[in-house]
Amino acid sequence: MKAPVIVTLLLLALPLGGCTTGSSQTTTAPAAAPETKQTASKAQGGTYKGKVTRGYGITFKLSANGKQITEVHADVLETCSGSSSSRTSTLFFDGPFVAGADGAFQIEGEEKEYGTQYRFTATLTGDGKAAGTILQKDANCTTYELKWEAEKQ
Repeated sequence: MKAPVIVTLLLLALPLGGCTTGSSQTTTAPAAAPETKQTASKAQGGTYKGKVTRGYGITFKLSANGKQITEVHADVLETCSGSSSSRTSTLFFDGPFVAGADGAFQIEGEEKEYGTQYRFTATLTGDGKAAGTILQKDANCTTYELKWEAEKQ
């Protein structure tokens, strides 16, 4: 029996602004070619919308054939060292990213100049639901690993 396949992608992103308390930050990552050949996902195509831990939003699109994920957008709470408060950070992964046959996918990457690391995982089910984790961190700031859930709209 074949083990489930998870797609690992390298993303390059340039953080906008430094780590300052009380400000917002948007991080954008361009698409990258998948390293592993995949087959179609059984998940339902469309726009998925949900919540990240602590009440922030997440959206993404799954193609009608269930094979590609695009426009992953998440608002997350980020904490920086030396700060007594947190700030909202927006992560955006454009794609397209290839979904695994089991409905699971994983996006990982590091922007080497700034040392910012990203990880986004998800499991998509045939009933229009999705769940996973999201993480962004660098030498000074982190979102910690946050859980999220979403439903097809």
